[in-house]
Amino acid sequence: MSRDHEGEQAVQRMAGEGGPGWGSSMFDADVGAFAGLVRQQRLVALSGADAEGNLWCTTLAGDEGFVDSPDRRTLVVHALPPVGDPLRDAFVEPGDFGMVVLSPQTLLG
Repeated sequence: MSRDHEGEQAVQRMAGEGGPGWGSSMFDADVGAFAGLVRQQRLVALSGADAEGNLWCTTLAGDEGFVDSPDRRTLVVHALPPVGDPLRDAFVEPGDFGMVVLSPQTLLG
């Protein structure tokens, strides 16, 4: 299975960004100024590939600081999916994954 999503690639081409092998090019893998915001979040959605290459998405929750940024290009999530989750073993070692930080408590009704 390709890690390149055809729709995402099309949007990147229209924006003049990205290319083969790129995930979301928004931050060019530089967490930078967003590190403080990421550390405040208590809910993240992660996507990645299992051992067979199948892509999955899961959510993790924790206290503020359970997601950390020790440098400008690294995010560390101090939690693992539960036993039985297809991504349980995908995040044991450093690797490539997608992440969205969520802050539902700040949504206006």
